[in-house]
Amino acid sequence: MIEQINCTRCGAKAVLGKTAYVRDFGDCLIVIRSVPCYKCEECTDIFYTAHTKGIIGVIEKHTKTAKIDIAVMDYDNIKLTDKEEMDAAMIEARYLSTDPTVKTYTDVDEMFRDLLDE
Repeated sequence: MIEQINCTRCGAKAVLGKTAYVRDFGDCLIVIRSVPCYKCEECTDIFYTAHTKGIIGVIEKHTKTAKIDIAVMDYDNIKLTDKEEMDAAMIEARYLSTDPTVKTYTDVDEMFRDLLDE
């Protein structure tokens, strides 16, 4: 992975790091620790790569389908099946084919909700 990028929001340096990803669907709470990301040193925005978003999307889909109330996991320990890898790649490809100016999690949040419901 590239060690740093420019923040699309403020233009400052965003460096490679890890963060906790938390998503509350109302009936299901997902916490994924140690998720690779870029963190802006100025505005503190967090950016995920398309690949990381694909993996998160698969985890969200399967966790919601399994009707789990609370799921807590470590990103480094996630092992996907071949089918899950293909699902993640499809989400990644869709993400990459959308508006190239969309970079932040908050900007793509609604888009991924739509993808997971398909």
